[in-house]
Amino acid sequence: MVIILAEKTQLGVEIEVTITHLQRLEIRLLGKAFLGYRARDGWRQSLPFYAFRCPIHGYVEDYPHGYAERLDCPLCTREELAGIRVAEDEATLAEMNDVCPRRQTEPRVLYTQSRCHRKKGNSQLILSMRLMGTFALSAISWGTLTTGSSSSKAW
Repeated sequence: MVIILAEKTQLGVEIEVTITHLQRLEIRLLGKAFLGYRARDGWRQSLPFYAFRCPIHGYVEDYPHGYAERLDCPLCTREELAGIRVAEDEATLAEMNDVCPRRQTEPRVLYTQSRCHRKKGNSQLILSMRLMGTFALSAISWGTLTTGSSSSKAW
């Protein structure tokens, strides 16, 4: 049986794990099978790991999360978080296209995201955008827009 490990960061990484016939029956009947206790680097104690079936990714293994001890597919969680990040970035770019003062004079100006940087301990989001072949650096802080200088340097 192929089980995708929760500790792997790449979505396509799978390894072959041998499980007993009893564990296969547990997965089919109960939805999960206990694999054992494991402790990773930086953890204070070991946690129980279970194998279970995700309807999208197949068989995965993970430890229970939260007070309800729910088993979430780590690959589905990563995909959801990536989708939320993309949606937030697209919403920010759409807001910048609406706020841009150049929009009245140049109706074809569109910002597309090139890179996004967040400074720790700062409430400022710094976006570098491509504007008609040149790069513009902007900082957004609590809804205000400040545009820096443009340069045509290739990164």
